[in-house]
Amino acid sequence: MDFMPAAAIAQTLGRTVPQDLLTLCQPGHICEHLGRRFDGTPATLYTITAKGMALLAEMDDAAASETGVRPGRPVLSPNREAYDGSEMRPFSGRQGCLDALRHPSRVGDRLYYRDGAIESFNTSNTASGKP
Repeated sequence: MDFMPAAAIAQTLGRTVPQDLLTLCQPGHICEHLGRRFDGTPATLYTITAKGMALLAEMDDAAASETGVRPGRPVLSPNREAYDGSEMRPFSGRQGCLDALRHPSRVGDRLYYRDGAIESFNTSNTASGKP
């Protein structure tokens, strides 16, 4: 069985759960485990017991016989759209939009290239036309 912290159970249900967990622990439907997180702080984790699994199966069967739908199972819509992940595709911006990255950045009298190279030059020679 998977271990689950109370906070994850509460987040899944959308409400606080201390009383629910206590109610389920007393008859033995879930089991409480004490442990420690990576940072050393105490953690309480919960697992469902065989008795709890049997109770859930009974509840599923009873609900299915009354409504024809098993609780906790997603009902898929026939007209549901498929996700294509379009935002995860490689960048395909306009042609030439990244050309500026080929040129160095100028700060004062130095040129800084993307590969880490730095080139110094004298601005007075450039202004006079000398290389």
